[in-house]
Amino acid sequence: MNRTASTILVSGLTILLIINGCTNSPNGPGGSTPSVPSLSFSGPKTNSTDAKEQSVASQVASMNAFAQQFLVVKNLAETEQGSTSTWKYATNGLTVTFTASEQADGSSRWTMVLNGTDTSGTGYKNFTAGRGTIGGDGKSGTWDVYDTTSTTPVGELTWSTSNNVLTGTLKSFTSGVLSAQTVVVNNPDHSGQLTLYDASSLMFKAVWQSTGSGNWWTYDPNGAETGTGNWT
Repeated sequence: MNRTASTILVSGLTILLIINGCTNSPNGPGGSTPSVPSLSFSGPKTNSTDAKEQSVASQVASMNAFAQQFLVVKNLAETEQGSTSTWKYATNGLTVTFTASEQADGSSRWTMVLNGTDTSGTGYKNFTAGRGTIGGDGKSGTWDVYDTTSTTPVGELTWSTSNNVLTGTLKSFTSGVLSAQTVVVNNPDHSGQLTLYDASSLMFKAVWQSTGSGNWWTYDPNGAETGTGNWT
């Protein structure tokens, strides 16, 4: 299976972060700040050992690894100033600062800033490793991640929820050019779909039912089907 955005967005250190489901909650007199968000995608609910199903599960797990690193914030002390919340996390010589600011339209803006030195020896001084915006209803958002080799994002996750259907798209960029993407759709009945693309072509698709059984297809760069199968 072609490499995808969910597997090639780590550069030097893990700077991958995502935010979702943000809702406003009171935080003291006279104002509110964004609550700590969370996001989780689901693969087929099955015990199948089929190789393609296992690959689908792995892709979804990688997407969740990208998304759920933000959950560290839930265990951190929060500092509030007006409508802005700040959390800091220090590990192995590196300090990570998360900031969330509520906007007048109800949306919130988030940043992740690095200071110090990571385990590979790379140093950072007020380096913005991630930034994004969450919609006011908490059902949509975008998160971009950066590394020190480019002024453009190396990865971007966008998501939206409509009629309880969650859709997430994880893109990878090389020198600002799209190189791969993964799309996951989760339906409220636990059925779903995974599609993998390279820079311009569909390479793989899998669709599963609420029971966990599913079908898969592979494609060549011209869009011609090269294989298909199923799992139960």
